Amino acid sequence: MKKTAVITGASGGIGGAAAIQLAKEGYSLALLGNRSKEKLQKVKQACMDAQPNSDAVIFSLCGDLSNAKEAGQLIQKAVESLGHVDLFLHCAGISHIGLLTDMSDEEWMNVINSDLSSVFYCCRKVVPYMISKKKGRILMISSVWGNVGASCEVAYSCILFIDCIERQTLHTLSCFSSERNISVNICTRLT
Repeated sequence: MKKTAVITGASGGIGGAAAIQLAKEGYSLALLGNRSKEKLQKVKQACMDAQPNSDAVIFSLCGDLSNAKEAGQLIQKAVESLGHVDLFLHCAGISHIGLLTDMSDEEWMNVINSDLSSVFYCCRKVVPYMISKKKGRILMISSVWGNVGASCEVAYSCILFIDCIERQTLHTLSCFSSERNISVNICTRLT
């Protein structure tokens, strides 16, 4: 059976690079992105070029993972199109650069929903598929700014708080999932 991966934030630098590497390894891929359809299509093409003689399936879906309903629909469509999911790689996230005093409530909620709520919405949808197959891997990409803070990025640096919640959520999910042969990890990237 062909290995499969669902990658969020696939139009970004880390998500795109991971997608291309997994394509080279022969994975079938569902590439999810929201910010740039053009970049997502370029990553899709690069993935297809990375395995020209493969029978792997590579497709892209655009949508907003910070919206619970939309995230659920995207994950469901991705997994059903692939047939199963071996790896769920969550790279989606945003930042807001500016002073705390200049940040609107809407801008604050955009960061919270994109960087925290999307993790919950996606895992809530992908875990049942993995449980039904009794295997899978979940990997979340986080940020070093959650540990040290960043100048003029108060919302993004609050990833410290978000990162703690993600780590606890993923630890709990890991304890629950380990009995079902599902590994759950978080990786802090350097920004």
